[in-house]
Amino acid sequence: MLAAIILAPLAGAAFLGLLGKRLGERAIGFIACSAVGVAAVLSFYVVFGKLLSLPEEQRRIFEHLFTWINVGSFRADASLLLDPLSGIYILFVTFVGFWIHVFAIGYMRGDEGYRRFFAYLNLFMFSMLVLVLADNFLLMFVGWEGVGLCSYLLIGHYYTKDFANDAAKKAFVVNRIGDFGFALGVMLLFWKAGTVFYFTDSSRGIEGAFDWAIRQSADPLTASAIFAGGLTTIAVLLFVGATGKSAQIPLYVWLPDAMAGPTPVSALIHAATMVTAGVYMVSRASAIYIQAPAAMLIVAIIGAATALIAATIAIGQWDIKKVLAYSTISQLGYMFMACGVGAFTAGIFHVFTHSFFKALLFLGSGSVIIGMHHVQEMQKMGGLKRYMPWTFRTMAVGWLAIAGVPLLSGFFSKDEILSRSFTTSILPEPWPKLLWLVGALTALLTAIYMTRLIVLTFWGEERFNGQREAAAASKDGHARHAGPPRESPMTMVLPLVVLAVGAITVGYLGVPESLSGGKVGNWFENFLKPVLGQSEAIARSSFLMDDMNEIARRASEEHSTEIELAVISSLIALAGLAIGWYWFRRNALWQPPRLLERKYYVDEVYDAAIVQPVKAGSTSLLWKVIDVGLIDGLLVDGSAWAASKLGATMRYLQSGFARAYVAMVVLGALIIIGYFVIYVSR
Repeated sequence: MLAAIILAPLAGAAFLGLLGKRLGERAIGFIACSAVGVAAVLSFYVVFGKLLSLPEEQRRIFEHLFTWINVGSFRADASLLLDPLSGIYILFVTFVGFWIHVFAIGYMRGDEGYRRFFAYLNLFMFSMLVLVLADNFLLMFVGWEGVGLCSYLLIGHYYTKDFANDAAKKAFVVNRIGDFGFALGVMLLFWKAGTVFYFTDSSRGIEGAFDWAIRQSADPLTASAIFAGGLTTIAVLLFVGATGKSAQIPLYVWLPDAMAGPTPVSALIHAATMVTAGVYMVSRASAIYIQAPAAMLIVAIIGAATALIAATIAIGQWDIKKVLAYSTISQLGYMFMACGVGAFTAGIFHVFTHSFFKALLFLGSGSVIIGMHHVQEMQKMGGLKRYMPWTFRTMAVGWLAIAGVPLLSGFFSKDEILSRSFTTSILPEPWPKLLWLVGALTALLTAIYMTRLIVLTFWGEERFNGQREAAAASKDGHARHAGPPRESPMTMVLPLVVLAVGAITVGYLGVPESLSGGKVGNWFENFLKPVLGQSEAIARSSFLMDDMNEIARRASEEHSTEIELAVISSLIALAGLAIGWYWFRRNALWQPPRLLERKYYVDEVYDAAIVQPVKAGSTSLLWKVIDVGLIDGLLVDGSAWAASKLGATMRYLQSGFARAYVAMVVLGALIIIGYFVIYVSR
């Protein structure tokens, strides 16, 4: 059934791409949604019907398809793995992905590339499912590259527009930089461990890389460990790939530009699939990272810095999708910060809750954009809750959830990350407190900029009068309508309602025991314990505490501290909402600092320091010197010139005079005789 899960969306993509030219929009949408729906149903069945029925320590199901590569000591199979971690991923990837497909039926109505769009969307789902269900790093890399390719195709959906092409190329190139580091990490892992498989499978005679990593001694927390070629080097190289795929400093610049694609693409990339791949990979390799504290510190610092910087940039953006894009980068930073402090379960839990409320917010913004005749600038909106009540209500749920309002899903996952950052023992002081402070400040900024988005969009005076003519200048290929804003059709509203319910309820799957008084177990943590429990136990013991009484005492202290931090984080969220509401209700068109509006000029710096020098070097050296001068001039044109000259010289040997030929024969004979005379005389 694992094969069926990945093949269902692949079959949908193949059918639509090869045989769907004559189908109408309704048939195309039905086939695309059905393909993902089948994958979702099978995912729920195998997780709840098969995996949960196994004893906790045996929750690992392999499905071997065929041996892919077997050369010398290197082996990689096309084989799939279902365990609690991949199970969680396939559940929310297929479920949220299905509702994004349903939403896209209404959003893409009338688009010139309707069939092509849904074919690529199904292919995207196939690639993501391969990534999370692979049982070895090489097959994961296939899915890893697959989502990169599909993102390029979907971001550049409006390929006749320069802005879309530029954004697609930027995403592709930046991701290739990260992928190069990922590939090097996998190669070094094979060199050291002799395998690319995650776990040992005695039935196939396979040893697991994670079992090898646990047997090694932990690397020291030193800078030299990064370059020593051991576990820390492997972990850092793998994280380079994660910074590209999951948009972390310094490779985050592609993700805001990815808003050039249709809004359902933004929701799929940012909420449920591609950008969460890096968090999945780091959590999957937790057995490696937990033995490399220097790499853990790098992950935590990069995650915290990305979370804070992206949150400040989000305050200065006017495009509703750009605000959400930087919000995604910021929330991904939270997830990596959790992984960096050894709270892998908390990071995955935030991935899980984030997939619901961020998909809800992106799809809600798409509903607003459709209602506003494809206007995306928030300064041209205002007062839309009167025209789009269902969009407003559902987006309000997403707003409160991402802000961390108590009892909504974002509160539980974000609070878990903050408390685990504060109490972590894997990093030396003052890093735990500093990371918590950065996370708390980011939480405050998140509540402020999300309040700004909601206030500018749905409250205040209507600023779109006289802006309806902007629809004629829309950059996409949609059919347009005139008149005032209006609520979206049911195919778009229903997914918003479903995701809003999820944004309210899914957080209760991971309520910490400290907050429930021990009455409700943390189902999410217990479910992931067979995969991440050992790594988290090592992180909590800080490699030093072998005394079980000491570990229990620290756990009790952590529970007490977690309650206090939960109260503080709740107050921070409410303070952010109050600040945002008070300020932006009175200053809706407040002009943010130029530095934030221009995103710290990072794109300009990259362009001046990297892009332009590369283009100049490519033009002056690679093209004019190597291509034109060396390859064309010397090799291609030079070879033709040499052959011509050789032919012109050789033609003099064919004079047509018999005496010349006889002289040449005599000369040749004399040379041969002379050679033998000299040779014999020696």
